[in-house]
Amino acid sequence: MSAPAGYRIVSLDQSRSHEMLTTVEWAFAFKLSPEAMRDVVPWDHVRGLEAVDATRGPVGTIGGVHSSHTMTLRMPGGGTVPTSGLTWVSVHPAHRRRGILSAMIADHFSRALERGEAVSALYAAETAIYPRFGYAQATVKSTLDLGRSPKLRPIEGSDDLPVRIETVDMSVHADVVRAVQRRLDEPGSPVEMGDSVVHDALVDITTRQPDAEDPRIVIVEDAHGPAAFAVLSREIKWSETAAAGTVDVKVWGAVDAASARRLFSVVTDLDLMASCKVTANGTDGLLLQLLEDPRGVGMRALDGMWIRILDVPAALGARTYSADVDVVIEVTDALLPTNEGRWRLSATADGTPTIERTEAPCDLALGIDALSAALLGSTSVETLHAVGRVTEETPGAVRATSRAFRSDLPQACNLAF
Repeated sequence: MSAPAGYRIVSLDQSRSHEMLTTVEWAFAFKLSPEAMRDVVPWDHVRGLEAVDATRGPVGTIGGVHSSHTMTLRMPGGGTVPTSGLTWVSVHPAHRRRGILSAMIADHFSRALERGEAVSALYAAETAIYPRFGYAQATVKSTLDLGRSPKLRPIEGSDDLPVRIETVDMSVHADVVRAVQRRLDEPGSPVEMGDSVVHDALVDITTRQPDAEDPRIVIVEDAHGPAAFAVLSREIKWSETAAAGTVDVKVWGAVDAASARRLFSVVTDLDLMASCKVTANGTDGLLLQLLEDPRGVGMRALDGMWIRILDVPAALGARTYSADVDVVIEVTDALLPTNEGRWRLSATADGTPTIERTEAPCDLALGIDALSAALLGSTSVETLHAVGRVTEETPGAVRATSRAFRSDLPQACNLAF
């Protein structure tokens, strides 16, 4: 993979962790410790752009870094797709406007495809950056303030589920997180992932304050084992007359309504706490539907996970479809020519799809970003057509394709990376 003039692409192991740390701190303006970086960075995939020309800076200095997590994401229909979770994308301010980011994205795509990862996923620090590389918003997250003991809809059997509240211990609770993730069925949720993703979820090194209490975890169990978890921290505050502390739920997951209700009946009713801040997964997820008064929680919807298809037939073939479909899709992809061209997608409802190259006339045409937006069912093909991102060549093709791509389950990604 070619690098910009004056640079070369290199792999970085932990012996060069200080150089990566320096680049990340300059790019994101926060302070991290080498010890924290050791556990949350997937070091086997770290890459950097190293100066080899003194006109670009001292020879050997790092101008940009990135890495990626190997994981699988849940797809509509219950299957999974091998995914590369792009992370720690950082360009040192002294090396901006030299093509470093574009080179790193190209390097990421190439290496992910070599590993058989059909999709790239990320959380965007700046949303304007990634659409030009073919990424599209795939999930929504909502920030809520639940207050103290909000009214939750009754769910039979929820109150009987056992609960544990413990101080986070990676050696114990990584297995809890993994057990819950494997049971989640929402499209977009991580199913299998490395230790670095789990460690980041449990410890959250980027926002934790030095004087904060140790992270706590609330675990709900059912007959099949761990069914829900929430990682939280508390900050005690006092008004003139009473305690007014805040619970901050960093990350959570629940496999069904009963475990979600039990989880939030506990985390919103801790002593000395007056409010509970939490991120809800999606806009049609369990927590929002459990609230009897959703207007009282100050909901704000934001972008969640972004995805980018790297391998069209592998990505489209990893999911099922909600209706019969037989359509020829013409895809444009300026960065990955292997995705370009016409693909015939044939599937019966909930059956195994086939995706093959064809020379037949196309029924609809779209860019790789629009196809990525539709992959999980989070954005309908009809909506993409309405805003000009899909062109219909055969009357009725948009509606038929949109119906097939629809997902009955809400899209959600509860683990950031």
